[in-house]
Amino acid sequence: MYSKLCFERLVENYSCKFSKNNQQYPSIVLVYGVYLNSKRSAMNTSQNYFWDNFRPLKTSVLCGVVWGISLGIVIFFPSLHAVLALGWILLAFESLTSFKLARYCAFAGKIGMMCAIFSYGGDFLKHHYASFTSVSGHTLHWTSYGIYFAMILGSLSGFILAKRTSMTSLPQLMALFHGLVGLGAASISVVLAKIHIQTLCVIPLSVFIEILSGGVIGAITCTGSVFAVLRLQNIIRYRPSLKIFLGMFFLALGASLASAGWFIQVPSIVSLIVSIVVSSSLGVLMILPVAGADMPLVISLLNSCSGWACVSLGLYANHPLLVVVGSIVWFSGGVLTFVMCKGMNRSLMRVFTGSFYQQSQAKATVMLPVQSISGEEAAFFLKSAERVVIIPGYGAAVAQAQRPLQELALLLKANHCDVKYGIHPVAGRMPGHMDILLAQANVSLEDMLELEEANRQLPDTDVVLIIGANDTVNPAAEKDPSVEIYGMPIFQTYRAKKVLFIKRSMNPGYSGIDNPLCYLQNTYMVFGDGKKVCEDILKAFSLL
Repeated sequence: MYSKLCFERLVENYSCKFSKNNQQYPSIVLVYGVYLNSKRSAMNTSQNYFWDNFRPLKTSVLCGVVWGISLGIVIFFPSLHAVLALGWILLAFESLTSFKLARYCAFAGKIGMMCAIFSYGGDFLKHHYASFTSVSGHTLHWTSYGIYFAMILGSLSGFILAKRTSMTSLPQLMALFHGLVGLGAASISVVLAKIHIQTLCVIPLSVFIEILSGGVIGAITCTGSVFAVLRLQNIIRYRPSLKIFLGMFFLALGASLASAGWFIQVPSIVSLIVSIVVSSSLGVLMILPVAGADMPLVISLLNSCSGWACVSLGLYANHPLLVVVGSIVWFSGGVLTFVMCKGMNRSLMRVFTGSFYQQSQAKATVMLPVQSISGEEAAFFLKSAERVVIIPGYGAAVAQAQRPLQELALLLKANHCDVKYGIHPVAGRMPGHMDILLAQANVSLEDMLELEEANRQLPDTDVVLIIGANDTVNPAAEKDPSVEIYGMPIFQTYRAKKVLFIKRSMNPGYSGIDNPLCYLQNTYMVFGDGKKVCEDILKAFSLL
């Protein structure tokens, strides 16, 4: 067992941070820290201790009051729904500019969407009340009850789906939500076209273009998002050759243009539905040639496409809320796509033709030797290190290894070791995915290094601990033009003094490319589940 001095130093630096969290940690270090922190709390005044116990209650009551006031305003004063919805949505975006306020972003966004949706319920309530008080005695149509049922069903479905979705499946969930937005836009365009055709004899060409644009863009977003979910789940792995893809693409493009011309020349619901269905094939063809490492870029672009669909329908319906919110989604998704393309050294043309750049090459049948060590030997390397950089990846999220990994980092810091986390822009297959995962383990923002800053420190790093990452540390991205991840910025871990690589097996990463880093002289493989290996290292470290 390590010395009491390490205990005291660890507690003084980190016990307050962990005592505010309700999670239970298996390490005896943290139990000891909570004990000493309770002694420190007992020295405070009884008044402060009393109010500290009621802080969660005050927060819950405040949230309930905000929800109730907002819901009451939009139900009984539906004309204010646009102001409230836009205000809360803009507040949600503004909270993302501060790390301390970012946790309130989802809360503000939910209130904004609630104000946008439930205002229509307030309208129906007013009409329903008027029908009972009127002389004629009209009753509310059954479709109004259907709208109430749809609102409740959608709210419950979204809540259950989000609760049951794991952290590693967030990209698929985001893509699925984009698909639902596209499906809604396509459905609304059909309904608006039916209303317009039945009520007006002469329809301007601009109206047809707005309706058609909303339906086509929505259909492409829907099918592209669903296909992206299937690709991320590895359900569909087929990638056509360039000749087959070009044939399918030009056939679908010609059919889409022909069906769009048919709708403009002969306006009808049938021609519009045919145009939407035919154009939806372009969404599948948009995702089909995309390489696995570029899927986060496509999800961001689909987000922008869903905003385009909302803007198109908002212009037709003269609805300011659809126009403004759609513009925010469209512009933010476009900017995020541009930033990610720049960060990954990609162009959109390269993203959508990524698999065609990969040259056919024979698979290596001879397995190169690797240096495999146990968790106890890895703990010995970490014990003697003065600077450690931890690089988590998708495998760390799958294994839920963030908490034992943070415990290991705390022990290293107590051992006078400088510990940092290297975060790749697309680690975990989604921008910010790994930041959220580490935030669950109370990793400080100051301990997270971006790619460029981490690469500057790697030559002076004693040990690089890689857990679950493969493509983001693959030197082939810098040296082999034939691989699909060529040109993608990576962590230059081969420049460090020692590399500890935690993996389940020697299987390649998500892109299916072998990693030459595993065969270097300064790389030591630690095979096993990421969480179990970290716990084994923790136990061995405490005995050194």
